[in-house]
Amino acid sequence: MYLRGEMNDWSLVEGAMEKVGHFTWASNVSLSKYTKAKFAPYVGSWKKSYGTHPKRELLYNLPSFDSRSTTFDVEPYLSGSEASRQWMLSRGRWTENEAVASGAGFAQELWLNHFCTTAAPRCIPDADAEWECHGFRTGEDQAWCRTVGVDGCTEYKENDQSSEMSSCGSCSCCRRKVNFVESGSNRTCCVLFNDLFLNYTVTSDLSRCAPEHVHVEGTTTTTTAPLRTCSPRPMTLEESLPHGW
Repeated sequence: MYLRGEMNDWSLVEGAMEKVGHFTWASNVSLSKYTKAKFAPYVGSWKKSYGTHPKRELLYNLPSFDSRSTTFDVEPYLSGSEASRQWMLSRGRWTENEAVASGAGFAQELWLNHFCTTAAPRCIPDADAEWECHGFRTGEDQAWCRTVGVDGCTEYKENDQSSEMSSCGSCSCCRRKVNFVESGSNRTCCVLFNDLFLNYTVTSDLSRCAPEHVHVEGTTTTTTAPLRTCSPRPMTLEESLPHGW
């Protein structure tokens, strides 16, 4: 299993994970910001990968059979990896360190971060965001636009008439969706992925990514998975006879 992402430039040969248990793979990763990644089982190939199931609203098509739909207001149910994570987190089933991946062909990149949790950034960056005209609201003026910087998930800036801000036209104040992610101090996180259940964990407890030590015949052996033995059973009479009797 490989952990590929922005931290290793999506390399097809780097990011090998170590098997630390049944169906469980581990890797220590140093991060200083929110980083996109995916799990992939094949070296040198994207033939199969695991990411996150995108968020989708689930609404019944009420207008097709009920005229009351025009006055019917309902909060949509959500599907996807993040919806599952929030459901489990709100009910105390998971901690902020756990989430579930998706092997669907349309699965998107998952997020790793320097806080060692599975949470995505509060503001998902839009690399293609363009500047657009901003109309002042109560309490806002040109001085506000010049100094506010980022408010929520929106960046504001005074129009400097540069080519970069040409999409803002002649407006004096421009805005765009943030196109960067939160960063901070570098931190090493343990990333665990179970390729049977597709759940993954990101934690600051690096011991969970360490190989286990098993005592075997008077020596200590380092292994990446616990050794298992089968209990002896009595042999039948037929099994005890030499072959051919």
